[in-house]
Amino acid sequence: LEKKGGQCFLRMTANQQRQYQWPYNGDFPARRQFDRKPNEPKAEFELVKLLHVPAHGAASLARTCGPDELAASPRFCRAPRIYNPWPSVAGMAQALAAVASGGSFGMGASAISQSISEYKTTLSQNKNATELLGDTANLVGEQLWDQLTGAGRLLHGAVDSAVSSVDNSLPGDAERGSRMEAEIFQSSDAGLLLHQLSYQHNIGANIQTANAKERYQRYVMTVPCPDFDPAMEFALKRRWTTVALQMTRSAVHAGPEDVLKVPVVELALRGEARLFLRNNKQGDADHWYTSGAAMQALSSHGKSVALPDCSWSWGSCHPGDKCVRSGLSCVPEVRLAPNSWWGVVDRQLAAVGAPGRPP
Repeated sequence: LEKKGGQCFLRMTANQQRQYQWPYNGDFPARRQFDRKPNEPKAEFELVKLLHVPAHGAASLARTCGPDELAASPRFCRAPRIYNPWPSVAGMAQALAAVASGGSFGMGASAISQSISEYKTTLSQNKNATELLGDTANLVGEQLWDQLTGAGRLLHGAVDSAVSSVDNSLPGDAERGSRMEAEIFQSSDAGLLLHQLSYQHNIGANIQTANAKERYQRYVMTVPCPDFDPAMEFALKRRWTTVALQMTRSAVHAGPEDVLKVPVVELALRGEARLFLRNNKQGDADHWYTSGAAMQALSSHGKSVALPDCSWSWGSCHPGDKCVRSGLSCVPEVRLAPNSWWGVVDRQLAAVGAPGRPP
């Protein structure tokens, strides 16, 4: 089953097993293993993609929407569209590494390898195939591959956790990431998983004896899912959920008062840069620039947040979360411009709008 590329399997969850009385008796060898009853597939069951099925131990899989959910909410079930794809496999792998090194240990090496291989196939349709020859580790670099799947992943995860504790990370970021990861990636006993993927229908008795019993045939239900890339889906969902929450936090702290009092909140983020030029009589003129980002609440037309009353006390500015030192005085950290744009203070969020800026 693992070798069926581009295919997902219809799977019963534990609750659906109880509802339709389809118990797994593999843990009790003395019991009858196969019930003589029909078990037809249903559209309400979920779809899963097998990632790794070892000879011994638990199998790893990825979950996605079932057929009924896909029909009812295609926007939330289909693969997200990437408007600016990475120009190389290494760039795509670097994006996965940024998520994998943040403590996402449920996204196994098999899911990462499949995602990179699928992206390599996508690039090969637009590039010279000779540019993409070689194994995955050589394409992305040994150091990056170790960060994705090896011991380097554990090391980077520990370092990132330590940095996030003193950085501008969102409250509950680790718990939110673990919850999103558990919704997609799971592991299961191979025997139980095969039972959840199995269905059976009546093929009648053989009528060779007077007491011949009804016979049933088992099968699995496959559904094409070529665009389901679990590692990429998790990475994009984790990344842009964080960005959306960071933008919301910035809007609450520095945006209009009624920014969250509308049914649908629309926020804009843009990168900005300021060019500096200094004439040098002894040689060429010096020039440099600084980059940043700004935001605007498109869905709000209310009044701006009142500026805090900043004061200097005991060697620092107060309140410390809204005021900064400027020369010999204290000024508000963020001001709403007349055109309703405000500067982004969060370095991680500013790096989204201005990629050249270090996070």
